[in-house]
Amino acid sequence: MVEETTFDKLKKGLFEMLRGYPNYSYFGKIEYFLQDGGQSPLADTETALKVLKKHDIIEFASKEEESKLTEQLPKEIRAQIKASGKKVIWYRLASKGIDLAVSLMNVDYSKKITEYNEELSKYQKEILNYARETQEFNRRTQILTIIMVVLTAGLFIVGICQLFFKLPVIDILSFFR
Repeated sequence: MVEETTFDKLKKGLFEMLRGYPNYSYFGKIEYFLQDGGQSPLADTETALKVLKKHDIIEFASKEEESKLTEQLPKEIRAQIKASGKKVIWYRLASKGIDLAVSLMNVDYSKKITEYNEELSKYQKEILNYARETQEFNRRTQILTIIMVVLTAGLFIVGICQLFFKLPVIDILSFFR
């Protein structure tokens, strides 16, 4: 089994954020995907968000947007956030983040196409082997057909000779002894 890297987990988070485009303001998406099996965070997620912000992958919401987005959350979720005491950081994909997510999708698609082409290549090799076998069978059949035609023509000539020269067949066969 292939071990899932932090980048693979981040890629899943980017894909998930891209699915919500253009309504794409989130909190906790990246943090969720950077968790180890949903248990403990792999890294300080606030630091991870700052690194992504530094590289223009995500952009943080302004204070006004944060309060507006938080007010739009259901009361139960707002109560859970207050009870946990965690700071909610709202963010969305920046243009480089969208480019990165699309590029990563293209990489995944190209891997799938490469695997498909390899599988197709195996079938093509089998078909070529079958074609070679069929070609060899056709050559043998052609040789047997030529032999049959030559024998038939020879017997035809013997039959014609017998009719024209009124020779008995036994005399003609004794000639070949």
